[in-house]
Amino acid sequence: MANSTHQIKLHVKTDDKDWDLNLSVNPHSDGADILSTVCSSFGVDETFCMGLVYYADESLRGLWLESQDSLVGKKMAHNKDNAIVFMLRVRFLPKSVRPNFSNAFIKLLYTQVKNDIIWEKLVPGPSYYDAISMASFACQARFGNFDSNKHTVDQLHHIKFLPKHLEDQYNKRDIVQQILDKYKTCHGMSTETAQVEFLKVALKLPNYGVTYHSVTNNNQTKLCLGISERGISTYSADDKLHPVIKHNWSDISKVQFNENQYDVCCKTEADENYYTESYLESRKILKTCVGYHYLHKQFNKKK
Repeated sequence: MANSTHQIKLHVKTDDKDWDLNLSVNPHSDGADILSTVCSSFGVDETFCMGLVYYADESLRGLWLESQDSLVGKKMAHNKDNAIVFMLRVRFLPKSVRPNFSNAFIKLLYTQVKNDIIWEKLVPGPSYYDAISMASFACQARFGNFDSNKHTVDQLHHIKFLPKHLEDQYNKRDIVQQILDKYKTCHGMSTETAQVEFLKVALKLPNYGVTYHSVTNNNQTKLCLGISERGISTYSADDKLHPVIKHNWSDISKVQFNENQYDVCCKTEADENYYTESYLESRKILKTCVGYHYLHKQFNKKK
C-alpha cells in the first residue's frame, strides 16, 4: 500500500558553511511546525528568536517563512537533490547573552553577527580596538589555544578578520600581529566562552539587534523605525544611530495598521502615526514588532 503522505525534502543551511542539515517534513506542516522541527534538529532551544529564509525561484532575495505559511504551492528554490533550500538565521536578536542560552544558539548568533560585521552588513562597525579584540576571540573559537608553531602572521595572513574599511586603513601584517598578541591572552577559553566574549563586544554596537523599516510622518518627512528587544525608536532617514523618539515596550499599549498607515499607541504619550509604502510593508513592520515584543516578554517574564 502506497504511503499516503509524501514527505518534502529540506536542505537547511546556516551562516556556518560547515553546519547544515537535510531532513524531511510533512507537506501540510505550517511554518511554525517546520521551524520547530529544524531548531530541534540543530539543538536550538530559542525557537522564538529564529527564522527560516527561503528564496523564490533562483533569485537572491530572501523571504521569511512565516508561521502560518505552507510549503504547498509556494515558489521556492530547490537544490540538485530537489530539496527546498532554507537558511536558518537569528531573526530577532537578543539584547544580551543570557547564561541559559543553548550552545547551538550561541554558535548561530556568533557566526551570524561575526559575518555581518566582517561583510559590513552592520554599519557602522566596531572601532579598530574592538575589532582586534573580537578577532582574537574568533581565533580562540576557531583554533583553540594559541600555538606559536601554527599561528603565525604568515599562516593567518589570508584570513579576513576585519571589515574592509578598517583593513584598508592599516597594514595587514600589523593587523594580524596585533590580533595574535591579543589571541595569546585568550588561552584556556572554551569555544563557547570565546563566542560569548565576542558577542559581548558586539553588543556595544549602537545598531546591534535593530531592524530598520523606512516610513514617513504626516509631513512626508522620511524616517526609519528601529525595532528591537528594547522597543521601537524613530530615526531620521540619514542617521540610524541617534533616535529622535524612543519607546520601550513597557511604554507601548499596542501597534496597529490600516493599509499603509502604521500607529504606535502609547500609554502616557500621544500616539505616533507613520506611513509606509504599502500594506505589505505595514504587515512586515507588524511582524517585526510582534517577534521582538514576544522575545522581550520571554526574557523578562520572571521579573
